[in-house]
Amino acid sequence: MSDNPAKIIEKHYQELDDQLRRHFSGVGLAEIHGMATAMLCQGKTGFDVVEWYPLLGENAANGHGRPVLESVFELSAKCLDSDDFSFSPILPGDDAQLAVSIEALADWCNG
Repeated sequence: MSDNPAKIIEKHYQELDDQLRRHFSGVGLAEIHGMATAMLCQGKTGFDVVEWYPLLGENAANGHGRPVLESVFELSAKCLDSDDFSFSPILPGDDAQLAVSIEALADWCNG
């Protein structure tokens, strides 16, 4: 189970969230995952950075954030398409403070 991408992301949630917020004007991992999930549920089948411009600006194409955007989108697609119902929002782990978890859930819903 240790090679589960969702568990790896959860383990490094705060680090990824901080990096994304720096590159995308305060938009963090939970909100980006919410956006990716919404795109996929609307029928998007592949990652296209141009679709992220209205959401995150031109910075969506920069070298720092783009790999994370692609990874979150691909992970979301894989989980949503899975027969084992493995999809869940990317949120801080169980050891996170309650206020941090609530804010992340609100961000995910906003996305």
